[in-house]
Amino acid sequence: MSAPSVITIDGPAGAGKSTLGELLARRLGYLFFDTGVMYRALAWAVLRHSINPEDDEAVAALVRRLDIHVQPPGDATDGRPYTVLVNGVDVTWELRHPEVERMFRSRRDTRRCAPTCATGSVRLVGAGAW
Repeated sequence: MSAPSVITIDGPAGAGKSTLGELLARRLGYLFFDTGVMYRALAWAVLRHSINPEDDEAVAALVRRLDIHVQPPGDATDGRPYTVLVNGVDVTWELRHPEVERMFRSRRDTRRCAPTCATGSVRLVGAGAW
């Protein structure tokens, strides 16, 4: 039996999905991909560009200019499970700064997603529909 190419873990916030995912990925030699890093990368870019997160059009325009890559940690020795690049800049640890966390955690809609990422236009751009 061959190993699956993708394993997904779903569950409510705070259930330990990331902890389990990181451990499982490490054990199987997989890349752990936390989808929350995409939302955090957008929150980081919104802050970095001084954009009002309530301005859907400005956020959507920013998304169209972003090139977000999540890749294996490579030679990094700082304990990261992956490296996150936004337009070629390594922002892996910046995504956990208090300002980014505050925007990511305090500004969620009922689907538990940051409003900056929950607008229809941003979801369409993020999905490559624009």
